[in-house]
Amino acid sequence: MIHSAQRKRRGEETHTLRCKIRQITLGLLCAAASSAQPLALGGITHVAFRIANLRASAAFYQGLGFEEAFRFDDAGSTVVDFLKINDHHFIEQSPRPADSSPWA
Repeated sequence: MIHSAQRKRRGEETHTLRCKIRQITLGLLCAAASSAQPLALGGITHVAFRIANLRASAAFYQGLGFEEAFRFDDAGSTVVDFLKINDHHFIEQSPRPADSSPWA
């Protein structure tokens, strides 16, 4: 049977160990962040959205003046639809399954 003094000492040792682990982790994260190379990102060519109603969304964007660049169909239904913003930028839309969350 563990006595209360032993339990207290083990609790203090566990707390000390957790604090040391946190300090080491924080130090490693700071070291990694300070030595990280900046990304050579020149821009974004397209954004992708999962859409509940692909036809309505495409009609909305086409009503704003965007034209359909291309799309991929599988068994007669659209799998991916790309709308052209300009020669270098696109909006990608794909159907969102009915059982998925709109935020997933």
